Parts: sequence; structure tokens; C-alpha cells
Amino acid sequence: SSTTHNMASRALTHSQIVSRLYKRALVSCRDWTVERDLFNSEALKIRAEFRSHMNETDPKTIKRLVEKTEKRLTKHQHPDPYTLPESPGGSKWERNIPPSPHILRPDAFYYHE
Repeated sequence: SSTTHNMASRALTHSQIVSRLYKRALVSCRDWTVERDLFNSEALKIRAEFRSHMNETDPKTIKRLVEKTEKRLTKHQHPDPYTLPESPGGSKWERNIPPSPHILRPDAFYYHE
């Protein structure tokens, strides 16, 4: 329907773009940083960097900052990013899958004439 098409083609707001960049920066930092204390200090630096540009109003400067951040995140992307164990691709993904329901039936192993 046209409503679905309009929602799908709707551009992201500036706030959404910056929020997603911030989250990507934190996730990238987590991928590279094993120790929680080190991650916390790096996360504070990331927050300070984002906040230092919070009141920027010039559209050209904002666009340049967003593009610079996207390039930086792409350049520093971890080759083997951290995946939660239970998530697809994680070490516990599909481990100990419950058996199929037909196997759990008590009469499944009996031959009926």
C-alpha cells in the first residue's frame, strides 16, 4: 500500500542519524575493547566527542561531521566483531536445540499394527 511505501521511503531525522552513529561507535569500541574498565573510559571519550558538537547548527558542518564519523567507523570496523553467545553466529547459537515434537511423543517409538 502507499502508506507502507511512504513509511519505508521516509528519511531518517538528524536525531536518528546521530543516535545510530553514537550506538555504532559504542559497539565498535566494545568490539575492540576486552576489559570493561577500558571500555568505560573509551565510551566516555566517545560521548564527550559527540557532545562537543551537540549545538552545531550549520548544515554543511553537520553533514561533514556525519560523513567523517561514518568513514571513521567503517575504517576502524573490527574484522571479527563481538557477537552475543545466544545471537545468530554466537558460540551458543542453536546449541542444545530441543528435540522435534514427534520424538517427544511417548508412542513415537512403538510400531502399531
